[in-house]
Amino acid sequence: MDVDGAEQALALLPAVLGLDEPQVAVRGDVVWVPRLVRAGGGALPVPAGDTWQLGVTGRGTLENLALLSVADDAEVSGGRALDAGEVRVAVARRASTSVTR
Repeated sequence: MDVDGAEQALALLPAVLGLDEPQVAVRGDVVWVPRLVRAGGGALPVPAGDTWQLGVTGRGTLENLALLSVADDAEVSGGRALDAGEVRVAVARRASTSVTR
């Protein structure tokens, strides 16, 4: 159980403890539990051309994932063109810009 310490959250503790949930987060007067749902919409459309990359069209949600065209002369990390069957993966750790109190 993860409780934010707000008075509303503490007041919900007796009810939350009675839930049959292995994981619970309480934020204010809202109780959150994890749920998996089937992804919808099918595959992402592949752009025309041979070079594309997985990117985002906006922040905040995985709904913004998209396959984006990459110009032949675009600067690509790794420095060389990929051969058939190869992929390039870049991972970055970013600090949160939000402050939780």
